[in-house]
Amino acid sequence: DDLWACFEAPEWRAFCHTVRRKAQIADPRNPVVGTKLIREWDGVAHTVTVLKDGFDWRGQRYKSLSAVARAITGTRWNGYRFFGLRERKRGEA
Repeated sequence: DDLWACFEAPEWRAFCHTVRRKAQIADPRNPVVGTKLIREWDGVAHTVTVLKDGFDWRGQRYKSLSAVARAITGTRWNGYRFFGLRERKRGEA
């Protein structure tokens, strides 16, 4: 019982939350860190930089490409689709 009680300590909860959060952010569809994604919308070219833990657009950090796409368009988008990224279909190289 005492062993499990130590995992209830705030520092362990924070650590476990951080580990879970990092696992959620890592997505195999994300390009390599430092990649610049460019998407034209309403005649304006928008550049997004891929970060280790999210994305940067106009100096602001976002957790997902969908959040960036929403900030740009004002509507909900699948961020990968908006920026032209997609999973490869079977048989594609």
